[in-house]
Amino acid sequence: METLYEGHIGMVKMKGLSRGFVWWPNIDKDTEGAVRNCEECQELANNPAYAPLHRWEYPSLPFPGKDSISTLLDQSKERCSW
Repeated sequence: METLYEGHIGMVKMKGLSRGFVWWPNIDKDTEGAVRNCEECQELANNPAYAPLHRWEYPSLPFPGKDSISTLLDQSKERCSW
């Protein structure tokens, strides 16, 4: 448990990581208890990382042209197995 817990990655990620590598009865309860009792995890949970806003650039035209749309549809048909 301590090896999985080193990164203080939070409850959801820690549960997913632990389920992928190990299993024991009540693994979820043990994981929840470890995260809830960790001061560092609580500080990180209350102060999430800042993500700067990114503005999207507006396209110069609504669509590049009907030829590109038909190409896109043709490519998507090839991937589907109908």
